[in-house]
Amino acid sequence: MPDVDDRDVLDLSGDTAAPRPVPVTISATAAYTAAQLGVARYYRMRLEGRSELMRAPRRFDRCWYDQIVGALAEMALAVHLGVRWCPTLGPDDGTGDVAGWQVKGVVWHLFGSIVATGPHLIIPGHETTPRPYVLVYGNGFTDWQIAGWLPAALARVDDWQAYEQSRKAWWVPMRVLRQWPPELGATA
Repeated sequence: MPDVDDRDVLDLSGDTAAPRPVPVTISATAAYTAAQLGVARYYRMRLEGRSELMRAPRRFDRCWYDQIVGALAEMALAVHLGVRWCPTLGPDDGTGDVAGWQVKGVVWHLFGSIVATGPHLIIPGHETTPRPYVLVYGNGFTDWQIAGWLPAALARVDDWQAYEQSRKAWWVPMRVLRQWPPELGATA
């Protein structure tokens, strides 16, 4: 994992191309294992009465999706890195999801000739550390792409601030993410 340096800056000129995604394929067994863990995370949140579920009852379905897809994305990154996936059921403990990386996953498809800007890396508004986030997207089963990465501290751009279910977040466009894999010794 690269060193994270808050003094770094982003090129927001609009001239940057999106990083080229890195494909990752996980086995059906790995996908099943990750999905089961995602379900377990969801039920633990329900049993704990987590506030994000209680504030917005319609968020239940989205939370179910987020937990399963997030676990699948974590598994894909662990497979890519060749490290053991050691998931937690509880809230974020600050150590990162996989080998120090905070993973955000989304199911994303490009249909036919539709041009899309790609998925966004969504960083929670409460994130105060400079730790690195990585965006992983895929088909929701075995085929995934590592889109790129960015330190959380660099996501705080006014144009990217948005609210979902009354929770602030930073929606970082894929085109400004850093290429995966990071260069050894690179400063985030």
